[in-house]
Order: sequence, then C-alpha cells, then structure tokens
Amino acid sequence: MKTANWLYEGPAFWGVSRITASMQDAQLLIYGAMGDSYPVSELSLAYKLPDIPKVRTAHIGRRELSEGTGSKIAGCLEKIHAQYPDDFIVIAPTSAMSLLKEDISPLLGNFTKKNKVKVINAPVHPLHDLEYSASEKILLALIKEFTGQCKERRERSQKPSVNIIGSTLLGFHAQEDLFEMKKLMAELGIEINAIIPLNAASVDFKKIPRAWFNISLCPEISLASLEYLEKEFSQSYILDAPVGIEATDKFVDGIGKLIDRDFKEYIDNQKNKIEINLNTRDNLKILVFGDYTHAGGISGFLSRELKADVIAGTFLARWSDKFKEKAGCSVNNILITDDSNIVNDAIKEHEPDVVLGTYNEWIISRKLNIPSIIVSAPADRFYHSRSNNSFTCYEGANNFINLLSSAAGK
Repeated sequence: MKTANWLYEGPAFWGVSRITASMQDAQLLIYGAMGDSYPVSELSLAYKLPDIPKVRTAHIGRRELSEGTGSKIAGCLEKIHAQYPDDFIVIAPTSAMSLLKEDISPLLGNFTKKNKVKVINAPVHPLHDLEYSASEKILLALIKEFTGQCKERRERSQKPSVNIIGSTLLGFHAQEDLFEMKKLMAELGIEINAIIPLNAASVDFKKIPRAWFNISLCPEISLASLEYLEKEFSQSYILDAPVGIEATDKFVDGIGKLIDRDFKEYIDNQKNKIEINLNTRDNLKILVFGDYTHAGGISGFLSRELKADVIAGTFLARWSDKFKEKAGCSVNNILITDDSNIVNDAIKEHEPDVVLGTYNEWIISRKLNIPSIIVSAPADRFYHSRSNNSFTCYEGANNFINLLSSAAGK
C-alpha cells in the first residue's frame, strides 16, 4: 500500500460535494464508513459559514454491511426530505461502499415516487473518479436533469447574454474570478443570464438555454457541460478563463465574434493601462505547478508575455495536452504528475527564483527559503476566507504582476 503525504485531488464524493454545496436548493447524502463526513467541517472552516452546509453522512456500520444499506439510507432520506421539503437530493457513495457492489437504484426510485421529490444518484465511480472528474460528471448530470424540459424552447434573450459555468465553493479564487468576470461582462454590455453552480438554484439551471453563449471559469469541471449545451442548444462557448493580457485580448475578441461586435477599441484602452509594467519581470526562473486554469494560464502569461524561464506542471493528467499548449514552455520544462514528491524534487533540482503552486509547493518552498505564491487549488482551508485578488482579466493580470514583483523582490 502506498502512503501519500499530499494529495492534489480529493475523492469522488468530495468533488460531488463541491457542486451541491455551491447550490441553494441541493442536499447531498454521502453514505460511507465513519470518518467520511469531513466535507461538512472543511466547508464550514473554509468559508466560516453561519449555517451547517447541506451535506449529510449516512454512516454504514457492521450491521448495515451484513444486512444491507437500504434501511439506513432510506431513513436518512426521510429525515432530509422532512427538514428540507423543497430541496432536491443528491446521493453519493464513498470509496469503501464500492466494495458492497449494492444497487440502490430501486430504493431511490421508490422513495421518489412515494415522496414526490427529486433524488439524483451521482453518476460517479467512488474509486475510479477523483475530485475534478466527479465534479464534472455531477454538474453535467444536473444540467441534463434541469434543462431536459427546455429542449423544445430555444428562445434567446433579447440582448446578448452569457452563462458563466464552473465556479464552485473551494475553487481557487472562485469568488474573486467571478467578480472580475461580472465586471468585464458589464463593461462589454453583456447580461449575465445564469451563474452555474455557485449560489444557483435549480430554477437557474432551467434558464441556461436563453443565453447567447457560455464561458467557463473552471474548464476542468465544466468542459463536458459546455460540449453538451453546444450540442443540445447550439450554444457556442469559450473554454479558457482569461489569465494574462494576451489571453484576455483573445477572450474579449472571441466574445465579439460570437455576438458580432468589435471590441478592438476596448482592448486597446485596457492594454494601455498596464503595459508599462510588462518589461520589468524578465530574467526570472519560475516554477509553476497546479491546475489547468490558473497554473496553466499563469505559465503562458509568464513564458509568452513576461519572457520568464518557466518550468510548468499540472497534476491533472487528462488535461496534459491542453496544459502543454496553454503553458507555452519547451517539452523539457513540462511536468505532469500527481506525486508531490516528484514536484518537491523538481523544485530542489531547478532552484527557481520564485515558485508558484498549490499549498504543497508553498510549504516546500518555505523550507528551501524560496519565494512562493499560492496560485492554484488545493490551498490551505483558511485561504478561501481571506480577501484575495483575482488573476483573471486585465485587472487580474495587473494584480499578478504586482504580486510577482513583491515576491521576487524586483
């Protein structure tokens, strides 16, 4: 058995909880062994929530293992529905429950008919799926569920509007990135149709088909949903979040093409505000490691625009091809691994001037006395409740340059 001292992704039920806990009218029932109830404490600590997150755990003990989990799960579902009759319920197993190979679909079907409540069995594998893939699957399942009745109604909003898909609780800078994106859309004269799933209710999902197009602040979670909406509702999408000046130029220009508008003047005006600082960060050797959206975007910003010597990597192997393209580094400077020990060794080997990464890279850099900035999840649980600046859009690029200058001492 391999003992891991640091995991970049949580288990499948953790990914499911990120989606459901982000919503207003979703209840999550996790059934598993004692000790698998940590999403409640993690969410409460990370955001200092005044109320207990809508995540419940059905602890499966020796009796349920021998007699079956049906009665225990049914009892928990009854309690949840009695307390929150207007909410829908999502149910997800922990990895330990995969050993039972028990089909609870008939139980859920009977409960749904009896109580007239929507219960969704999360379409994730507790062993094979990890946090991001599980989040992607349950988000797609919810979008299919709540937009299914809208397939014959494809009326668009009168003015250009957009859905922002992929922002969740415990997403890195999720609130800050969303704030910058809202501001950008307002400046471009584009209405926000729906934000999914952060602070959304099921009724917001039903509004999705009205938008002219979709954008994503976390492609790792939203790609499958974006592809589905393009196929079912002919909604074009822009995949990558705008991290860096050139990336934001491309992002804004792409929106202009989708809605047949020319934003060249807007782009030029924004670039004039920050291009003064672009030539002051050269000759830096920087190691960047993390997710696709933030670490990949920052790597591309550093290598293409700031002309830094970049070693870039991600723990998301299924995004490796897109990451390499986004990072803009030489093949020899790309690191694809989910083993924190390999990343730690790379930091020691390359001896960068600055390390940009997750909480793990921040810890190892502190030990080696190397300046470090957290630029990607997973981060310290208390990091989410602090006030942080976004790295997206033009203002985010400016924020990042200032932060990098401070860390590098230039």
